[in-house]
Amino acid sequence: MDARIKIYDGNSNHPDIASSYNNLGSVYADMGEFGKAIEYFNIALNIQQQGSTVGLNNVDVSLSYNNLGNVYLRQGEYEKAIKYYINSLKIRQVTHESNPNHPDIASSYSNLGEVYRKKGEHDTALMHFGIALNIQSKAYASNLRHLDIGMSYDNLGNAYADKGDFGEAIVCYFKALEIRQEVYTSSPNHPDIASSHNDLGTTYRETGEYEEAIQHHLRALDIRQKVYEDNPNHPDIGLSYNNLGLYIWIMGNMKRLYNTTSQP
Repeated sequence: MDARIKIYDGNSNHPDIASSYNNLGSVYADMGEFGKAIEYFNIALNIQQQGSTVGLNNVDVSLSYNNLGNVYLRQGEYEKAIKYYINSLKIRQVTHESNPNHPDIASSYSNLGEVYRKKGEHDTALMHFGIALNIQSKAYASNLRHLDIGMSYDNLGNAYADKGDFGEAIVCYFKALEIRQEVYTSSPNHPDIASSHNDLGTTYRETGEYEEAIQHHLRALDIRQKVYEDNPNHPDIGLSYNNLGLYIWIMGNMKRLYNTTSQP
């Protein structure tokens, strides 16, 4: 950081300096120090706005807005997150005016969808996730098995599940799973595949299909044990055991209840 400041001593608004502040912000965000992250992202944003010859319509500026939106989302400050995500989206729509199906635009809609999902505004979340999926389907028309499309189906599944529409959630989760399995053909034990099985297991529990739920959680556990072979105490493994224990307990109680009520 200091080296870049010295190199660009005569140009404190150089994009490389802003990039360094963005990098620092990302590190602090990963550490959970959101106040520091916001401070550095704002410094980067200020430099970009001062030094940009195209003002707000700058890809770097949109990135800083997006970074700030990410931090506010993690903090649970949803209105601020929406504000920055919308600012980022507007810039991306201008800079990619000749390509309205650019993946960055889809990413902005996905981010907005996630904020609205966290807020409990399910229909608005579904609308934004749907727009993102539509853009991605056009952007990746030659490769509909793209991971971004899989992620959009996963996002839609989450939103439908939150809404209580478990049938639609299962459909979306299976589409996400199919894409991930095809993309990771050479790596069938990828964590994302385990995540899809976990989502399906959790959703089948909500529909009362406990045998299906257990099968998917067993598959998730098997994958996670292989992925984290060197770390058997990984939280994801614990989550899978917890899910399996819960469903087996439910089924055991149901069986005991049935036996009790069926006795003459």
